[in-house]
Amino acid sequence: MSLSPKEGKFHGYTLWSNGNYGTWIASFNSEKKWSGNWVRDFNPEAVTGKFEAVFETPTNMTLTLFNIDGVKTGEAKYSKVK
Repeated sequence: MSLSPKEGKFHGYTLWSNGNYGTWIASFNSEKKWSGNWVRDFNPEAVTGKFEAVFETPTNMTLTLFNIDGVKTGEAKYSKVK
């Protein structure tokens, strides 16, 4: 993940254990909410899906996934484990 100062957005690359990968562009909407788009090869016009991360506390986050039409397709809750 890196920050593009020109755009003020984060660009990220995700690699899964099966060899598939995804690229995304995201930014903070507020202090506790981050949203972005899954895109093809960092092309902001080639959106394949959307996501939103909400940081409820410093140790808990909820990631919600949406398809291109904005329909919720999944949700994951993350918690810090000591």
